[in-house]
Amino acid sequence: YVDRRGYIYILYDEIFPDFIKVGRTQDCHKRLTGYNSDKPFPTARMLYISEMFEDVNEIERRILSYMYDQTQPTTLSKEWFGVKHKEKIIEIIEKAESLYSKK
Repeated sequence: YVDRRGYIYILYDEIFPDFIKVGRTQDCHKRLTGYNSDKPFPTARMLYISEMFEDVNEIERRILSYMYDQTQPTTLSKEWFGVKHKEKIIEIIEKAESLYSKK
């Protein structure tokens, strides 16, 4: 059995003020701690954390696919977008929550 439950998050890092990262995780605190662990100061924070999804991998794939159709990602990892897209990404996540979240 593979546990596919998890959360979609939007991360902001003061070091990169023009960008946000969209990702998935089963443990938001652990993910943020891991992201900040390789830096001298913890400059990142979560801007948004979704409700739990049963298959967070599929939801992340769909959200990123939609965003790729709307704008180019800013890095090779394809998870970073311009901060100007924050509201649109939150809107997409909230739509996914209304359709697919585990309540």
